[in-house]
Amino acid sequence: MSETFGIHEKALLLHAKRTGLIAENLANTNTPGFKAKDLDFRSVLKGLSSQLALNKTSKGHINLQRSVGEKFVNPLGPTLDGNTVDAEAQKLKLVDAQNRYNASLQFLNGTITSRLQAIKGE
Repeated sequence: MSETFGIHEKALLLHAKRTGLIAENLANTNTPGFKAKDLDFRSVLKGLSSQLALNKTSKGHINLQRSVGEKFVNPLGPTLDGNTVDAEAQKLKLVDAQNRYNASLQFLNGTITSRLQAIKGE
């Protein structure tokens, strides 16, 4: 599928991974010592030649590789408990990640639709 749809297939995987990291951050907003994580897209894009394979931990679960492009988020201010999650900033990042995921999905959908029309001769 990579050859057919280019970077958008991997973009969907990355946006899904980023959404998972943000959800994990939000779930640990009140966990003392928790360090918020995000994706460093520049490093991911530089190493895009490496595969972003899915690893199944069980029959019903899909888990992306944890190490690809992850970075810790620097807090805006010091906290007493060592937690670096800024809930409001994470919510904004979540909206951004969802919008980017949807944009890649719409591109893929348009590509598939146009190819189906070409096959059908429409």
